[in-house]
Order: sequence, then structure tokens, then C-alpha cells
Amino acid sequence: MSISTLVWLAIFFAIVFIWRWFLLWAQDRWFPIPPEVAQAQAEAEEAAAAKDSEAHEVQVPQVEDNRSLRLIGYSSFLMWRTQRGKKFLDDVANRWPNFWRRFADMGLVIVYGVMVLMMGLLIWQATLIPSIPKERAPSPKLLIGLPGLNPVIPLWYGILALAVAIIVHEFCHGFLSRVAKVKVKTMGLLFFIFPVGAFVEPDEEQMMTMPRRERMRLYAAGPTSNIILAIILALVFSWGFMASLEPDEEGVLITSVSLAKEDEDEYPAEKAGIEPWMLIVQVDDERITSTDDFSDHMKTTYAGQNITITVIEEGERKVFANITLVDKGDYWLKYYPDDYEPEMAGQGFLGVATADPEDITDRLAHPLGKHGDSSRLRNFLLYITLPFAKLQPFPDTFTELYQPSGLLGFMPEGLFWLTANIIYWIFWLNLMVGLTNALPATPLDGGFIFADGLTGALEKFKGTILTQEQKENLVGNITVVFSFSILFLLLFQIIGPRVIGSELEDFDAEFTISDDEVLIGEVIQFDASSSEGDFVRYEWDFGDNNSDEGEQVSHSYADPGRYIVVLTAFTSDNDRSLAGGGVIVNLEHSDSGSIARSAEETYAVEINSKAEQLVFQGSVDYDAGDRGQITLTTPAQELSQSFNSPFGGNQDFDWEVADDGPGDYELVIEVFASSASGVNYEYSVSGQF
Repeated sequence: MSISTLVWLAIFFAIVFIWRWFLLWAQDRWFPIPPEVAQAQAEAEEAAAAKDSEAHEVQVPQVEDNRSLRLIGYSSFLMWRTQRGKKFLDDVANRWPNFWRRFADMGLVIVYGVMVLMMGLLIWQATLIPSIPKERAPSPKLLIGLPGLNPVIPLWYGILALAVAIIVHEFCHGFLSRVAKVKVKTMGLLFFIFPVGAFVEPDEEQMMTMPRRERMRLYAAGPTSNIILAIILALVFSWGFMASLEPDEEGVLITSVSLAKEDEDEYPAEKAGIEPWMLIVQVDDERITSTDDFSDHMKTTYAGQNITITVIEEGERKVFANITLVDKGDYWLKYYPDDYEPEMAGQGFLGVATADPEDITDRLAHPLGKHGDSSRLRNFLLYITLPFAKLQPFPDTFTELYQPSGLLGFMPEGLFWLTANIIYWIFWLNLMVGLTNALPATPLDGGFIFADGLTGALEKFKGTILTQEQKENLVGNITVVFSFSILFLLLFQIIGPRVIGSELEDFDAEFTISDDEVLIGEVIQFDASSSEGDFVRYEWDFGDNNSDEGEQVSHSYADPGRYIVVLTAFTSDNDRSLAGGGVIVNLEHSDSGSIARSAEETYAVEINSKAEQLVFQGSVDYDAGDRGQITLTTPAQELSQSFNSPFGGNQDFDWEVADDGPGDYELVIEVFASSASGVNYEYSVSGQF
């Protein structure tokens, strides 16, 4: 367990202790026990003592504490009760009794379905715990569903949404209580610093004697109301608000920025200060209107190149100049080795994930739809995890990119976004409250429904050897087992990764390079003996369509460029580990000689990644009447010079090419000589990569 986690737990328990101490201190001053209640409690204690000491049965008086303010839960919670609102419950229940019965019947089906779904989800999540790295274990604060304490629930939106969820939940319990003619004694709120709950208090004796189906209806009404309200608000949020948004300007939205770890250099975007939800509108001199534009342009860049990015942030244009790109192949090989492709080597990498602005709103407007390569499930998970993606409440950097249109275009932008945030959080917390309360664990509603349903199932088996008391004990024991199992599964989400979570892999492929910057033809030694693990096979990909096997190998390159060398090391169980490293093969080539008439000299080279500097230069000496042409062909252009003088002479050429990309480069000196001796030439080619 990390030090930060221990500090947080210490702070949390300190807050609990201070709050409890405060309530105990204030108890006698603000909400003392009435004399008649204190006397009744004393009589009850005396009667209980007499019952223990005497053989005959003694009637123990029942004491009911009817104070409007009192402490519960080991004096840690303050409960406020009131008689107000009971008439409203009666009016609503008596006006539509059949509606509430059908609503509750539907609720039973929903709760049982959600119960099975949630249990399956918890069990499935538990199976994933061993694969979660210990350093990525979730924070204990995520189990606390209180605004301000839970890091993903904002304070004021959370308080409002939680209040709505609790009120809807408890009022539906109250409606079903009155439909079933069960007396509602009081209503009220539960406080732990902030309001953390609401309640409708039916008469417990009447509830125990009411028909089982009616009681199950009563329990199902609460979580069902939360889930149905969540569905309705999700439709309003998606089809109403998100479907009304239009991008303010064409461009590419940055959805995330690659962040360097402690032992790494910052990636270009992070180093430049580029942040999520900025809109890229221009790269260098090229206007960017879509992700395809951005992707196509970045494929033409190379590692080490400086580019300029123009973005829009909160309505203002910002220019980030002289951003030095890194190697895309290095990044992909390190983090996504299975998706690495050789053509990535040498490409420029900015370190951002992007999306079209309309794609984001389309996903939010149709959360169950399929978008591109994303499945419907993945899109829905994105929808309900917006708080974890720091996209709820919507940040200003996001809201400035869109404007309301259509039916909701009349709303001022500030009101539009405020309402959208409120609706989302009421949806989100109602969904969480409804799903949680459907779990088959007491004291949750699902626990009571599960117990009643199990009792009813046992009673259908006639002629069993179990007595009624034994059946009740069996149901109680099974319910307790389920309750503790669910509690364990919930806590296991936090504790499990810290105890049995995965460690860093105990095998790691590594290799050394004798020289990572050489000339064409120079031999390089590659040594994988520093790898950690029981590897039995080593496979090498040198990035130039050549490969080899062995712990120690050597290789030389025939063409210049920047190459990514990939080592794949295998264990006896066929587990593998990948490692990569870069090799720069610079170009230094020169030649001289003579060319007979009607002949040519050709020098061709393939360059696999862009050069910082590539220079072709030389000269041709020719006699009177000789003529010819010098041509340089690159992947992007053709340069040429001709020589033709009646007196003969010397023709120099000097071409510098730095931005023409990978491909074939060819220098041709072509001669049409009138003299028998031909012409003399010399040239040199150099390149730094």
C-alpha cells in the first residue's frame, strides 16, 4: 500500500473521529433524550436483566425513540425525521394505485436482471485482479460515493445529483408503502457532515405481515425508479443536448497527450505545452480540417524535424513553433510492440491522440451506436466513464469548441452547458445508486428482495424435511453469505491489486549495439546477453528486410538511413519480450573517372528515412564540342544541369536535398562527346540522418 494511500486513509479516519466527537459533544445540548424515553429505556434494561436471572418469561417493554433529531450508527450519523410530506405520499399513491403496482412488477424484473448482471460483473472483475499491476491499483476513495471525497464526483453537481437520487428512491418506497396500506411513520434525511441519505420509514410490523409479493414490490420500487430516471435523463442528455452541438471550426481535436514517465524525456507535445481538447487547425503551412489531413501530413514528417502547430484553445489561436519530433517507431515499439510496423521507423511523432470534433459529439449523442472501429460496448463504456476521462463536468477547453444549435439553440451557452452537466450527473448518480441497490446484499433493497424470493422458492417445494424455522434460518444464512461475498468483492477491487496484483515482468529483453552511428558497409555487433530472463531463442529484425537469430549477431547496412532494430526473445514457454534500438547509417560516397563519348555514369542509392542534410556535388571537365547533362532524381523532384560549350570547360554541380523523404535517389552524368577521350568527372554524396 502506497504512502499516499495511507495518508489519505489517516485523514479520512481523522475526519470520522472529529465528526463523531462533535456529535457526541452536541448530543446533550442540541437533541437530548426526552425524560420519558430515558425512563422507558431504563425499564427495558431492568426487564432484560430480570429475564436473564429468572426462569419464567418476563415481558420486555418496547421503547421507540421518536425524536426528530437523534444519533444512529455508533453515534456517527445524524438522523432528522419529520411528519411533513406524508399527505403528499397518500395523494399520489391513492390517485394511481394500479400504475404503481405495474411499475413495481416491472421493477422486480429489472432488479432481478440487474442483480444477475452486477454479480456477474463483480465476479468477472475479480478474475482480472491478478493481471492488474500493483502500481495501478485503484484508490480507496473510489468506494466512497460522496461528492468531494470521491475524486471523480464534483462537489456541487454531486450533492445535487445525489439528493435527487435519494429523494426519488425513497419517495417511490413511500408510494408503494401507501399503495400496500402500510403506515409511513416518518420521513427524513441522514447526515454525515453532508446529507448522505434520505428515508421513508414504513411501519416495520406491518411490513413483516404484508404479503411477500407486496413487500418485494416495495423494495424494488427504489432502485427501479433510479434506473428508469437514469435512462430518461441519458436520452435527454444524448438526443437533446449532445445532438444539438456543432463544431465552431474545422480542425482536429486533441483527446489525449502522451506523458513521459519519470525516467523518460518528455514527448514533443507535452514538452511544448500542448494539452487535451485543443483544436489543431494548422501544421506548418498546411490547413488541417480532419484527422485524415493530420495523419497524412504527419506521415511526411521525420524524426528530428521541427514543425509549427497552430491550435485554438478557448476561442483563441495559439502557435507552438519549433516542435522537434521524435521517432514514431521508437514509441510504438516501446508501448505497442504488437502493432509496430517497419514503415513507422523514422517517421515523426508528436505524441497526441486525435479525433474529429463531430466524432466526439456523435459518440455522446448515440452511446449505443457503433462508431468506426469501436464496438457498441466500448462506446457505452466511454459514455459512462466521462468523469474518469475528465470530460465531466465539461471543461472550458471543450465547451469553447462547440455551439448549441437546433431545438436548443435558443439557450445561452452558459445555461446550456450548466444544464447539460446537471442532467449528466443526475443520470450518472441515479444509475450508480440503482445498480448498487440491486445487489443481493442486506441492507440494500436487492438483499431483501433476494431473501423474500429465496423464501418463496423454498416454499414451493412441498413435503421437504425442513421446518418453517429451518427454512428461515437457511434463507438468513444464504443472505448473509451473499452479503459478505459482495462486500468482499467490492473491497477486493481496491485491496486485491495491492496484494495479488501483477509485478513487473520477470523477463526483459535487452541488447547493446557496438556503434549506433556508422557508415555504409561498416559491421555492427549486436549483443543480447544483458537480457533478463530464461530466454532460449533470439530473433533479430534489422529494419532493412534482413533478419538473423542468436544471442550475439553482426550486421552491416548497404543503404543509408535510420533503422529500428527489433529483438524478440522467447522463453521455453514461448513467452516473448521485445526490445528495440536505433541505428543511424550515414552516407559518404565519392567517385571519379572518365566517361567515353555516348556513355553515362550512374550512382543510385535507396534512402529509407529522411536526412537532416543530403548533398550531391561534383564537377565535369569536358573538351571543345563535348556536351552532356547531369541529372539528380529524388522521390519528390528532378534536378538537372547541362554542359555544352564550343571551347570546352568545367561544369560544377552542388545540390542539397533535405526534405524529399525516403526512396530512391539517382545521380546520372550523361555524355555525348565529340572527342575520343570523353570527359573527366568527380562527384561526392554525403548525408546525415
